[in-house]
Amino acid sequence: MWRATLRQDSPGVIYEQLKYEQQNSVAAATAFQSYSRNAYAFTATHEIGPGTFRGLYARAQSGKLQLAGGGECLASGLGARQYSLGYSYTFSKRTDLYGFYTRVANDPNATYQFANAAGIGAAAGAANVGYLLGIAAHVLIAKSPLSGAVVCRSFFCTPTLILRRRKPLRMFSFR
Repeated sequence: MWRATLRQDSPGVIYEQLKYEQQNSVAAATAFQSYSRNAYAFTATHEIGPGTFRGLYARAQSGKLQLAGGGECLASGLGARQYSLGYSYTFSKRTDLYGFYTRVANDPNATYQFANAAGIGAAAGAANVGYLLGIAAHVLIAKSPLSGAVVCRSFFCTPTLILRRRKPLRMFSFR
């Protein structure tokens, strides 16, 4: 991850290489052996007074799939794009209010979804839209008398509304 700070603006770039491998020597010739894909994201923030605008564009590429028998398998349509726009307002050193809009648009065979929606399952090719509004409270836990180091813990209370296939799903996330 790379991030630069230019006065009130902070552009950033994230790059990820993902690889899964199966080590089962008795797998059928048509079974999955390995899958790899690349992903990247461009981020930006812009501070205006006590608030910060935030944006992200991300793309996961389709990748490559290998079968245990040595053949290749078609992996097209397994990518996705994510768009996020948000704003956070700082009330004090320890309290922020934030809101975000996020859309994950899957390619025809992909099933990407929101991390806090794990287990729900996205339909192949579905677009997931989420609206998020929350409060972050950063609590001072301890301060070292020798080094002056501060230990903080952040608590997020985030009611999240996820829209998937035109059916709203309400979730609450506490981290």
